[in-house]
Amino acid sequence: MLVPRPGGWAVIGVIGGYHTGGNTPRISYSAPFGSATRALHRAAVTGAAPTG
Repeated sequence: MLVPRPGGWAVIGVIGGYHTGGNTPRISYSAPFGSATRALHRAAVTGAAPTG
C-alpha cells in the first residue's frame, strides 16, 4: 500500500488478495508495516547491519 508523502510516496504495507488471500477479486487484506520494518529497510538502504 502506498500513501502520498511530501516529495513522493511511502510504502506502508503489503496488500494481498484473490488467489493469495481473498476468496474473491473484491476481497483483499494488508499487513501494515511498523517501526521494525522501517528499521530493517533503513539498514538495508544504508548498508548497516540490522539491529535486534
